Amino acid sequence: MDLKKFFLVTGVAIGIGLLAWVMYVNIMTFSPRVSPVPTQPAPSAVVPVSDEGSSAEAPKAGSGALQVPLYTGADASVARENSSLIKAYPEDVKKKMREELATLAARVEKDPTTLDAWLRIGVIKKFFGDYEGARDAWEYASIIRPANVVSFLNLGGLYGSYLKDYPRAEKNYRQAIINNPADSSGYLELASLYRYSYKEKEGNIVPLMEEGMTASDDDLNFTIYLGGYWTEKGDTAKAIENYEKALKLDPDNKPIQAEISRLKAR
Repeated sequence: MDLKKFFLVTGVAIGIGLLAWVMYVNIMTFSPRVSPVPTQPAPSAVVPVSDEGSSAEAPKAGSGALQVPLYTGADASVARENSSLIKAYPEDVKKKMREELATLAARVEKDPTTLDAWLRIGVIKKFFGDYEGARDAWEYASIIRPANVVSFLNLGGLYGSYLKDYPRAEKNYRQAIINNPADSSGYLELASLYRYSYKEKEGNIVPLMEEGMTASDDDLNFTIYLGGYWTEKGDTAKAIENYEKALKLDPDNKPIQAEISRLKAR
């Protein structure tokens, strides 16, 4: 792989890897089976949500259970499939995904407060190109578990890359950062939003990386990201400065060593 390209993507690799791992775990959690289609609840109804688990029984007096609106988004049991997008997907994979979606829909009909099920529903709907359906599932996940990180990261990527609503993408990435300031994923993905899409806010990238380095222990990925960013912008001195900082954190990293040598030879 071309070293320049390698370093441009390395800075966000861990953030993306974290999200991919969460999705993988969710994939392996559920076995596909057909279940009934859930009905849509009335908007005025509420369900109890425990602060401790992914679901809760009806609250008792003084239990302190939270009250949240029931889900009123797109039908959780089916995806609005984008035929042109999924035509190349294997039929057996699509069949399993549809069955799994029905299973998950039955699960959240019984217990609408199950976070992992809503996260997975969004993943499957996105797989089929149903971005609005994925949005509904992840927005609801954010309502029932406002302190989680994954649904906000998912929404940031969905709004930024698919629905092209950059302010909403920024808002969700920011909430992910608020929910876990020590996690580098939110900073790195928000920086990439500014870098490639929400370009009027590109000036926020360096302060955002500095914010991340202050709040987390992941200085290596932030400095690598900045090295790639400044290389892309043509500022060789700043690129070398950041790669040398990264090399101090990881002295045996040969790709970083090679990139510094390449930049100095310009």
